[in-house]
Amino acid sequence: MDKKVILVIIVVAAVFVAAWLFMRPATEPVAVITNFDECVAAGNPIMESFPAQCRTVNGLLFIEEIKPINGDAPVPDDTEPSLDDNNLVREELLDAVRAAAAEQAGVVEEEVEISLFEEAEWPDACLGLATEDEMCAQVIVPGFRVIAEAGGEILAYRTNADGAILRLEE
Repeated sequence: MDKKVILVIIVVAAVFVAAWLFMRPATEPVAVITNFDECVAAGNPIMESFPAQCRTVNGLLFIEEIKPINGDAPVPDDTEPSLDDNNLVREELLDAVRAAAAEQAGVVEEEVEISLFEEAEWPDACLGLATEDEMCAQVIVPGFRVIAEAGGEILAYRTNADGAILRLEE
């Protein structure tokens, strides 16, 4: 074979190799994370709360799924009233909101009307209303949002599930 033909073959092969190297991705594709276990496996930080939480570098939050101990039966939690512990907890909670709204508006509790009572989940132990100098546990807190009308004012309150924490939205 002629030296020129060999040289042309080498140059063409080098061009193909260079083009392949230039066109291939520089990094491996990033895996799509869709659940808590994948988030942990990817090496993302885990918040040691209950349930545990894992946050990806792009801000997605995954919460560990807690499976019942006894088959499909839910695990009873006697430590804190649930959102479904009907009237007693809700009435006590509404009484606390009425008292706070009455004090805030300078009226008697009988003049306070509740216009909204809805379940909510708050992003932290401060119910998403931390002050500048306050540190709050970063856990999802189930609770309620309550709107009260008192003395011509509309006041929005956030509570945890049993009403032990009550904060005014300002």
